[in-house]
Amino acid sequence: MITNLPKQFNIKLLDEFSFGQPDAKEDDLLEKCLCHIAPFEEFMKGGKDIILGERGTGKSALFRLIKNGEYQFKPSGANVKQSSKRQIIIPIDEELNFISIKDLVSQKISGDSFDLETKFRICWEIFLLIRIVIVLRKEFSASEEIHTIFSSLNEAFDLEVKTQTLFGHIFDQKKTIGIKIDNLQTGFATPNFYVSVEPSANFTSNEKTKTIVFSLEEYKSEINRLLQSRKCVCYVLIDKLDEFVVKEEYEAQKKAIQGLLHCQRGFLNYQNLKLRLFLRTDLFYKLNFESLGFDKIKSKTIELKWPPEDIRQFIARRVIYNLLSHDGMRKIEISLDEENLSSGFSAMTRKYPKTSNYLRRSPVAQFLYKGILFIEKRTKRIDARDSREINLNDALSRCIIRTIFPSAVDHNTIHNKRIREDLFTYLESHFSLGTGNTTPRIILMFLEKSLENTRRYFYSNPDIKFVDLDKNNELPLVKRDCMYQAYNDLKVDVWETCCNISNRWRELMEELRAKKGIFHKKGVSYQEIISLLSKVCPNEEELREFLAFLVHVGVLNCSNSKIDYKNRTYNLPILFK
Repeated sequence: MITNLPKQFNIKLLDEFSFGQPDAKEDDLLEKCLCHIAPFEEFMKGGKDIILGERGTGKSALFRLIKNGEYQFKPSGANVKQSSKRQIIIPIDEELNFISIKDLVSQKISGDSFDLETKFRICWEIFLLIRIVIVLRKEFSASEEIHTIFSSLNEAFDLEVKTQTLFGHIFDQKKTIGIKIDNLQTGFATPNFYVSVEPSANFTSNEKTKTIVFSLEEYKSEINRLLQSRKCVCYVLIDKLDEFVVKEEYEAQKKAIQGLLHCQRGFLNYQNLKLRLFLRTDLFYKLNFESLGFDKIKSKTIELKWPPEDIRQFIARRVIYNLLSHDGMRKIEISLDEENLSSGFSAMTRKYPKTSNYLRRSPVAQFLYKGILFIEKRTKRIDARDSREINLNDALSRCIIRTIFPSAVDHNTIHNKRIREDLFTYLESHFSLGTGNTTPRIILMFLEKSLENTRRYFYSNPDIKFVDLDKNNELPLVKRDCMYQAYNDLKVDVWETCCNISNRWRELMEELRAKKGIFHKKGVSYQEIISLLSKVCPNEEELREFLAFLVHVGVLNCSNSKIDYKNRTYNLPILFK
């Protein structure tokens, strides 16, 4: 427990409390409440090139932290020497219209022997080289090598007058791109290919045809040597390529990302040029890895997940920030019983939260409660070779959360019966999306709503000016009813958010929402859902796209997505019921 909390909490301080914003771009607590979770740390060690994550897991938050210098790459193992090098970050997070880009790629890059994926790769190669050179030209203004490369690229793509949007330098000019390569293997360009930029048809017969030929690989090699000599390493970060799209645009999106993965593989040859990608998990697993080799790509990925202990750490850090910032406390002093880390929490506490909560609060029964805990500890043998059931950090997180939140909360069953459950069991089970994972975004929405309802409660009861510290050294600040209402409000908001992601699916989303009772049973068949929605949309192909959208955003869980769609079954998470 926290041992240095004030005896009284002034309710006026609640007006200054904030748990942050669900959108990483607006979350002003992101840097102040950093969570050093395992996937973040593994990605920052430099051994992984691609970070995967669902919607709301924090990919954009990590992107922002690296971009702003809050997180720095710390290479380990064979790359440990790079940890001392100065890091140059080039962030790219621009959304693509994949249909228009696909058409431009086909028009601007000549050569019938190249498929769309290879053409996308060539565009990525050129685009990334341009972005790197533009940044390094400012970093190393006295470097002749960079000026020479920039002059060559500027002559081809007018870098000084064109925009720096995604592929803008390639497409915003009246020229075509022809490719020269040493050989072809299965239709894909080898790493050492050449690019020739020529005028388009908009030139007169009196003009001389001007061809500019350069080697992308030679330029990358020169840049790599320059970075090595300056003891620098350049990280290019790419995000925002995996928003949900359908039909022709979806195929173009996959080709663009597959082309980028080919390009990324080429960057592995250069120790001082690093390409880091941020992708949605579900889209990644739908890509075609036949030419890339799935095992090679998978070994370079790390998936961003938030297990329960990380979610608790996430909440605890924001609770502690508010206590330290707004209650005049300079530090937090916490007392923990080391035996609790090995014996775990009382089995009775886990199984019967309502009863154990009563025992904790009743002065008469507290002696009996402590006796039960004492017997549990003494009868359970602890072997020094066994690991702790609860790690120290998690024990601290639980302590901090219980400082202002009740140890047991109320919620409704699917049959609308209100029951009481242990707080941490509740957090693990009631905030998951269709994938079964809980995301910080959903948790933040819930925390903010709980805070809003708590403020409203005290505004309605102006006679309560202070909250006293109880016998467990906790502040009974956030009321159960406030959390109960917050969860009901959250479910409404989550539905509204999903309904407004795409106007195309709004009507179908509303119909599914109205008929969500069908999901009270476990496993609803594809045919049942199609039959349910066919009155709104009789086109089965469009309904299949809608189901894919629902799985993508986490509204539905498909338990057998690898089999034929007609035999698939779906479930609705508790959050949406």
